[in-house]
Amino acid sequence: MPLAVMFLCLFGLATTGCHRSLFDEKLPRHQFEDYDTARTGSAPMDELDEFGHPRPNLRQRLNGQ
Repeated sequence: MPLAVMFLCLFGLATTGCHRSLFDEKLPRHQFEDYDTARTGSAPMDELDEFGHPRPNLRQRLNGQ
């Protein structure tokens, strides 16, 4: 039993290692991003919430609003 637990722990560590992000930060988020950037400028990556903590600016970056 302890050997099986140790094997599962080692297998879990081996399969959950570091990985690169799925999408590059330089790629456009949607097909109209070049147009939106030319029209209104680039959307900021983060926005501050009501407590002053930075959060991803998903609404403005994805919807263009």
